[in-house]
Amino acid sequence: MCWQHLMTPSLEQNKFLSDKGKRKVCKRIHALLCHKWTRGSKGKYLLARDQEMQRLKRIIASQKEARASKEGELENKSKADTTEMEAEIAQLRKTLEETRKRRKALELQLENCNAI
Repeated sequence: MCWQHLMTPSLEQNKFLSDKGKRKVCKRIHALLCHKWTRGSKGKYLLARDQEMQRLKRIIASQKEARASKEGELENKSKADTTEMEAEIAQLRKTLEETRKRRKALELQLENCNAI
């Protein structure tokens, strides 16, 4: 059986599944389409499918939450690094200004010594 004719456009565009995974999904779809459903087996299947969908939704939500948390941590770290760098720059400017004042004072002392 050619499994590729069962591939939906969304399954074809899915970048998370390999060709082997896509083949498995298509074979499962084919098996479900060929299955002779009774009322009880259909209900069990629908219940199992709904539970699986809920489980997958919870997994996706937890992954999104983890990603958002990680992005938040990175943003906080970036802000902390920026604040630290700004403080360091301010300290260096202050040191530079003090050095300029000392240099000026030393130049004045040198001029006074040379004048004597």
